[in-house]
Amino acid sequence: EKAKETRKTLAAQRVEQLREQMRIMRWFAMASPKTAAQQAARMGKELAAAVRDYTDPGQGFGLPGQFDRNTLDITPEDDGAAIRQKLRAQLEILKQAKADQPKDKEFVVDTLALRASIAGLVDIAKSGARKDPSLRRDIGKAQEALQEVAGLLGQAPRSSIGVLNILT
Repeated sequence: EKAKETRKTLAAQRVEQLREQMRIMRWFAMASPKTAAQQAARMGKELAAAVRDYTDPGQGFGLPGQFDRNTLDITPEDDGAAIRQKLRAQLEILKQAKADQPKDKEFVVDTLALRASIAGLVDIAKSGARKDPSLRRDIGKAQEALQEVAGLLGQAPRSSIGVLNILT
């Protein structure tokens, strides 16, 4: 549990660092579509990595209703005490998930805002790609990373995070 919390904290810090970098990058992007393309590709990859780290496949976001099937495997051989123990374990998981929910929502909102900013860099780079076709590779990498971010965030149940519908 502590490792999960540390992983989430580090991922959130990486998103914040990328947001700071984006604030600076906005000044340079208009002057240089090449820089915009390169930085969009780099930042997109870093954002995707942060989201992957935060979501940790198999763990997901801290959402009520998210059950851990391993703790709920009740077999016919289980007696009443074993069943109660498994249900208590599941209840603890749900309590922790509910406690994590506000942080998870904040992470998603911050990530979506940064994703939109990186998409803006891609648009700037596209304007320069007409004159310099070599930018297309970095533009493609950035777009792939942004799609990955959308896919990772799209795996979170929509009922808990109302902002996910803007991804479609």
